[in-house]
Amino acid sequence: MTIAYTWTVTGARASDVGELEDVIVEVDFVVTAAEGDTTVQTQQRVQLLPPGEDFVPFAELTPQQVIEWVKLACDAKSATRVSVIEGYLADRMQLHLQAAAAAQLAPQEKPLPWAQGG
Repeated sequence: MTIAYTWTVTGARASDVGELEDVIVEVDFVVTAAEGDTTVQTQQRVQLLPPGEDFVPFAELTPQQVIEWVKLACDAKSATRVSVIEGYLADRMQLHLQAAAAAQLAPQEKPLPWAQGG
């Protein structure tokens, strides 16, 4: 199976920047990794890059735009931060799946046949 990653905005902070009002400057987000019935996630916060000529008023933002900006800001801080976040989740997913497999193989306690009332 392939791990599917979902990026979700959970909060945002805005302020006035120069002549612009309500500029989104910081975003809280969750990245969820899912494979089959197993999911793991991490919560993060990032400061966005300063707005450019393509400024979008806060009230007109879409989740897709903000996620795109989040990923750009993450990679601006470290050229591979998006990959690092997703790699971290893939590692956690693998550990979770290994633990689940080990739990299935663990010996199960059984009642003693002579201890049962009769």
